[in-house]
Amino acid sequence: MKGSQTDWEALEKMKDEDIDLSEIPEVTAEQIAQATLRVGGKPVATNKAQVRTAYNSDPEREWRRLEGGAQARLEYLITMHALHLHLPPPDQPYRLFDAGGGPGRYTLALAAQGYAMTLLDLSPALLDLARQHIAAAAPALQQHIDAVHEGSITDLSRFPDQVFDGVLCLGGPLSHLLGPDDRQRALRELRRVARPGAPLFNFGHEPPRRLSLRGPVAGLF
Repeated sequence: MKGSQTDWEALEKMKDEDIDLSEIPEVTAEQIAQATLRVGGKPVATNKAQVRTAYNSDPEREWRRLEGGAQARLEYLITMHALHLHLPPPDQPYRLFDAGGGPGRYTLALAAQGYAMTLLDLSPALLDLARQHIAAAAPALQQHIDAVHEGSITDLSRFPDQVFDGVLCLGGPLSHLLGPDDRQRALRELRRVARPGAPLFNFGHEPPRRLSLRGPVAGLF
């Protein structure tokens, strides 16, 4: 079997302007409304209980997702590149909220770099796995984990207003919210817990990008 021809060193050096997405068709609102969430090839409904059940069934699979295959590895590299491009260096205390962060892959990676991380996810099994990885990490990393919470991005009432310096919503948590009301509610909550002008990084149907949270949230980006 022939080995991968992917030049990973070149990908790590890639800049935003080097990525051509012009041939990727736009996903319409009608397509999103008719979309079916699938886990392991099986359709899964998008209400909270069923999404939680789907991810609880195989937490290790979600942890391994960004390790298997060129597309998954490229997703991780592009996401980390976008974060490094737009986040300030953690010379001063900088609190990041990993909303819907699952087993905590990005939480761990950013905590290792010195960012103060808070992780939230709907699945208790994914969070248990995250806690295992945190417990196995070096003490220097562990001190940058502020909290791990179970919950939904549509209800962040446990957090006060304007508490985070940056918000991550990576891996598609918003894609589980097919109803416009739920999406609007989640966006309002993500904006509420972020400081004015804080960056929000979303990864869904488009590559991760930085968005300013100034002003009212008008819709799904």
